[in-house]
Amino acid sequence: MRSPGIRLVLLLLLLTVQSALGLTQGFDTYLLQADMKCMYDKGYRFGIFRCYQEQGIYDANCVPNVELATYNGITPEVYMAPCLPCGGAEKQVDEMLAKLFGRQIARVWILVESPSWTTDKTKNRDFIQALVDRLEYRGKPVGVCTTKYYWEATMGMDYSELSSKPLWYVKNTGQGDCKDFVAFGGWKKAQYKSYDEVSECSSQVNKDIAC
Repeated sequence: MRSPGIRLVLLLLLLTVQSALGLTQGFDTYLLQADMKCMYDKGYRFGIFRCYQEQGIYDANCVPNVELATYNGITPEVYMAPCLPCGGAEKQVDEMLAKLFGRQIARVWILVESPSWTTDKTKNRDFIQALVDRLEYRGKPVGVCTTKYYWEATMGMDYSELSSKPLWYVKNTGQGDCKDFVAFGGWKKAQYKSYDEVSECSSQVNKDIAC
């Protein structure tokens, strides 16, 4: 039996190989996507699922989505919309990972958008760093999902401490490439772009592309 660490490495290698082969289409959703086989047949090779909500609670659709994706050959990743006013960065991470126990995910993305954050940039910076530290302590690869606008509003353009982490940016223009990326927050490039909202396989999803 492969160890959890080896399985995680294999998932990350699979994403790398898929990107090299041009198999770069993915999707993200907070809804239950029951027909993952249909998504696979349409060319989607990674899925990013909300696992923690901005109200400070676990998203019950997360584990079913992860399991269905894995079963149908789609590489699962998750994102959390953390709740700073709820307090306890470590507690929120641990609650989410307890639900995911035993399930392999390629990465955990931290969503940086209002209203999950405050107007106090120092508090926001401390909180996201605590989230990153806890996730990495628990052995999870971490990335940041945001836009230039939200990053400036919540963290400030002078904050680049997390620029070594992968970036997933959102720009819903329908343009399925990353040519419109503009550097911010120390990031010179992105790993993913979310670019369109569509109805696919009987569910609403956001289309993502690997940059």
